[in-house]
Order: sequence, then C-alpha cells, then structure tokens
Amino acid sequence: MTDPAGYQPFVEAFPATLVPYRAHFLARGGKTQSFAGEAPKRVAIIAFNNMEDALNWRNSEALQKIMPMREGKATYLMNFAVEGVSEAQEPAVGTSTPPAK
Repeated sequence: MTDPAGYQPFVEAFPATLVPYRAHFLARGGKTQSFAGEAPKRVAIIAFNNMEDALNWRNSEALQKIMPMREGKATYLMNFAVEGVSEAQEPAVGTSTPPAK
C-alpha cells in the first residue's frame, strides 16, 4: 500500500460491492507466512458461490465505480479467480491426527 490514508475510502466502499453476489472474505490482511519464496505483504481472499458470480462481480457497475479510488494508492501483484473444490470431496491426505508439539 503506497497511500494508506488515500486507500481507506476504497477499503470502506469495497465490501458493499460483494453483497449482491453473496461473497465474503476468507482472508483480508492479516499475518502471512511463507513456506517457499517471498510472502506478499497483504493478501485478500474472497469466496464466491461459483465462478459466474465472481466474474459478474468483477464486471459489476458497483465495483467499476470505486476502482478509480485505489489508483496510485496500492500496488497489485496478482488478481485472479480460482474455481474451488466440492465440500464433499474426500480429504487428500487422510484423517490422521497431527503430531504433538
């Protein structure tokens, strides 16, 4: 973030753009920990019910209206959508208990 005070109006207006698409934050800011490579300074992850809702939100009039508020106030390295997996999917690793600390 290059201008935190100037970025604040965008931060305040942003959540309302998600409401019509029933989207919500899974992460917004918070501590990051790198396991390989350099961790980003700030991460936001937004959950949508499906890719169509994500694309419709991204192209929405409400979001487009506030996008100029962030220009010159933050640097974006990555911005993309990823289709998730079904909640009914079997665990990839199994159900073993983690080792004691």
